Amino acid sequence: MYGLSLYLSYKKIMTETNFQTFNINTTTPYNYILGNSLLWDIGNLCRKIKNPCKVCIISDEKVFSLYGNVVQTSLDVAYFHTYSFKIPEGETNKSLNTVESIISFLNENNFNRDDILIALGGGMIGDITGFAASIYMRGINFIQIPTTFLSAIDASIGGKTGVNLKYAKNLIGSFHQPSLVICSIETFRTLPQEDLRNGLVEALKMAIIKDSSLFYYLKKLSAKQHLRQDFTQEHPIENTSNTISQQLYNLKISSDDFMFIIEKSIAIKTKIVIEDEKEQHTRVLLNFGHTLGHAIESYSKFTISHGTAVALGMIMESFAMKQLEFVKTDFSIDLYKILYNFGITPPISLDAKLLENFIQKDKKNRENHINIPTVTQIGESNIYKVSKNTLTEFVSESLNILEEIKHEV
Repeated sequence: MYGLSLYLSYKKIMTETNFQTFNINTTTPYNYILGNSLLWDIGNLCRKIKNPCKVCIISDEKVFSLYGNVVQTSLDVAYFHTYSFKIPEGETNKSLNTVESIISFLNENNFNRDDILIALGGGMIGDITGFAASIYMRGINFIQIPTTFLSAIDASIGGKTGVNLKYAKNLIGSFHQPSLVICSIETFRTLPQEDLRNGLVEALKMAIIKDSSLFYYLKKLSAKQHLRQDFTQEHPIENTSNTISQQLYNLKISSDDFMFIIEKSIAIKTKIVIEDEKEQHTRVLLNFGHTLGHAIESYSKFTISHGTAVALGMIMESFAMKQLEFVKTDFSIDLYKILYNFGITPPISLDAKLLENFIQKDKKNRENHINIPTVTQIGESNIYKVSKNTLTEFVSESLNILEEIKHEV
């Protein structure tokens, strides 16, 4: 009764909620619903695509403690029969062991092909839930509810799922499109500073490869920032009606900024995914900064965040492409300044030789070369075949150049 009374008290908020719907026309089409204060309406939104059935909410312990009860109550009121499976936080839990535990739980509770999974959390939760959904009974439906800025513009779109092995990131996986994506941006208000930076890096990547207008929007936004590295959330929002900028006063990013960045990023990624759903060619563009970025993450045993690793990867790859004379202009310094203004300072003290070993294990390797995105100028990109030896030759030199750039900012 407590859950029902809370639900009814929020009914007015729900009915007045504004949201936008984007059509993702992949082989299995689905909608992406973007708005604010949507969590209490999850049940109704799910009912539009699925009759009441068993639902398993998969989340990490922290996210579930924040939003699990709200989502579960909304689903219960909409007559879904809800279960929950919680995973400890951290990328190290994105493993086959965790997938096996999820599948055992589903089997013990008699889930069948008519039932659905819901990924409530960031990219790790989305990846592992999607992978479990793709292999349980040879495939069941799942819904993405991204709660991080990064997963809202990246992992929740496009159907990539997977888990890590100790050798490399996302080495085992599948393509399995969600049935629905629901992003309610008030969840960003509880994110640590680093998680917001991760999303900004991903948005910047999108802008660099395909949209110069988004790049200059982000550049202008970065110029407004006055970040502290030791920032802590000292003034939490008392209710969701306040703007996100009140919570993130140092970042000075408004709800409208987030909405604009996400809308632009959805458009970029959707266009690329529709053209190349299984990553045979065009979709490789989305890996800009990720060849070296994933190597850095693996090298650090995931102690370096995804955003910081990709930020460093983008700078190093842009330098390498300049040396190979694939690009018209060098934007490395400009990129570094934007990242710096957003409070993202990539580490320099990396062992180049060890890093090269992880590059050799990249899943995009083809015999003796890697298909790598190359930005010819901001907003324009192509894919080139680069030998693994050539790419690794630039790693050490790129780290030295980064040290020089750092002193110029």
